Order: sequence, then structure tokens, then C-alpha cells
Amino acid sequence: NPDYRGLAFPRVAGGPYAALAGAMACKSLPRIGEVDLDVIEEDSVRVLEFERGNLDYISLHSSVANRLLANNALRADLAARGVKRFATPEPFVFFVYFNVDDPVVGGMQKEAIALRRALMLGFDVRTMIDVLAGGQGLPANQMVPPRVAGHDPNFGDHALYDPAAANALLDRVGYKRAGAGAYRNRPDGTPLVVNMSLRSGAISTELATLMRRNFDAIGVHVEFHMTPFQDVIKELERGKFTAYYGGYGGLPYGYGILQQLDSRASPVQNVSHFKSAEYDRAMDAFFHAPDAATQQVEQLKMAAIARAYVPLFPVMYRLQNDFVQPWLEGFAPQTFETYWKYMDIDEAKHRAPR
Repeated sequence: NPDYRGLAFPRVAGGPYAALAGAMACKSLPRIGEVDLDVIEEDSVRVLEFERGNLDYISLHSSVANRLLANNALRADLAARGVKRFATPEPFVFFVYFNVDDPVVGGMQKEAIALRRALMLGFDVRTMIDVLAGGQGLPANQMVPPRVAGHDPNFGDHALYDPAAANALLDRVGYKRAGAGAYRNRPDGTPLVVNMSLRSGAISTELATLMRRNFDAIGVHVEFHMTPFQDVIKELERGKFTAYYGGYGGLPYGYGILQQLDSRASPVQNVSHFKSAEYDRAMDAFFHAPDAATQQVEQLKMAAIARAYVPLFPVMYRLQNDFVQPWLEGFAPQTFETYWKYMDIDEAKHRAPR
């Protein structure tokens, strides 16, 4: 099992949920007679309530998780209280999508492919994770995320950031600069401007700043279109976009994510409008694969095709940080559904002075 940047992935006898066997052996289920869900929208309030002992566990993402960490490890005072931390990748992937029908970045000719590939090479993913996600993420090296059927955990971390290669590629195919430090023109001499759609709010302003710095370094002028999430989804489904950054996933089987580039899929799913007979064949082979090893082989074929033509490219797997109070027994990271029936409260620990 891979080491997620020093974070131990809980695994006992073949899977994280096997850890429940020890804590809950020979106990009747469900254990807890009642589950109370507290909807607290502000992350800072959730953290404070957990520290006060008013929440049995919380799940945090991105930089807010660092409120309970020190040097990417559980804070010493929390560890001394018996609090546990589980850090595991979410079953989602954040991608940069391109519209293959777009007149600026679209097409399958070498110039268009080179532009999309240069933008992939010019995006400093590790800095984005460290700065915008507080280090709570992993560079995505394949289309299917960890803990989802089809992911190959032995594929390795292949960081692609290489602005020198991106500049050389753009020079070679005719995206010339008007002068030192200037933006590039398209091969026909018209200005090159790429429009990037982002959902408004969250970290989009900071993300736009980082992207602008990255793409300025390779001479590509990027304009940002920020709009509410429901509106950007409508634009994607209608093909009214050039490029877009967003997440996709939440399914236990990699077929749903991979189908984003299946030419037979609806434009609602294949928003890139990508068409490749070779990709479709690998998609069929993945669907009919008899075992996990075959799924991984076919998934990597599709990832290689996507990397060659770049209708999209995977950026990041976000980490989910679960923090658990010492009195909560039977907890394991919950990926696709809740497993509250396995949990129990140790009343002696819960009532102890804190």
C-alpha cells in the first residue's frame, strides 16, 4: 500500500474496514441507538466544537484541517487526549477540462494538442496543493483516484510540471511571442487568449492568481470567467466553455470517471466532446474486465490516451481528514456510505473530565 506523503493509510487484513473486526468483534449491531447530525456550515465553528468535545468526529478538507495539525501530524495536545486522525484520499479527482470543439484550444491537429499539453506541463500542481489546499492533497497521476476500482496504487507519482518543456513545445509549433516577456500569438498571428471557467467563491480567486502566474511564465494569456456553480455546469453541458477546473467522482467504480471521455457518452458527461475509437475500446475492455488487475491495465491505457491528446488532465486527489474522539469506538474512514451501525460510545471515556 502506498505511503501518502507520510500519512499512514489504515489497512488491516486487506482493507480499512477490516479494522472494525477487532474493535467490534462479537458485538451485536447496530451499537448506537441514536445518531445526531449537526449541520454546521462554518468550518471554524466545527473545529471549535470538536475541540470542546461536543462532536464525536469531524471530516475536514484542505487547509482548515491544519487547525488540528502541526507539521502535518496530529497536534500533540489532541494526541495526548487520545484523539485519532485518519487521512485518506477522497474518491474524487480535480481536473482541468478542455472543450475539444473550441476554436482556441480545440481540435486534434498538432498545434491544438501541443497547446493543451503545454498548459498541462505549465501548471504547478504541487504548489497549488501546498498553497491552496494547505498540503492536504496529492498530485493526480491517473484518472481513477485511490480507493476506487481501477486505480493502480503502484503506478507511482509522475509529476508533469515542466515549464521549460512547455515553452519549447509552444515555440516549436508556432505559438510565437511578440517580444521578450510578451504573450504568445496563435500560429495564424492572432492573439492567443484562453478563457478559463471557475465556479465563484471558495478558493477560486487564489486559484486564478496561481494559474495566471503559471501560464504567464509560458506566455499564455488566460482570462478567467467566474460564475455560480449551477451556471457553470449549464455552460459545460451546452459546450459553452473553453477550459474549466473542477472535480468529478464519488463512485466506487472507475467506470463513471473514465466515461467522461467515451465518445458514446452524453455531452452532459463527456463535456470535452472527445472522440477516440482507441479510448472507446479500452473503455469496453475495462467494463468487461474479469479482475482488478485487468481493470488497472485498461484504466492506464485510457489515462495514457488522455495524456497524449489532453482533452482533460487530472490535477489533484484531495485528502479527507477524519478526526475522532477517544470515546468513539469502531470508526473507520467512510468512503461511499456511512457505517454508523459499527460505532459505539465508551461512556466511561466520554464522561471523563477533559
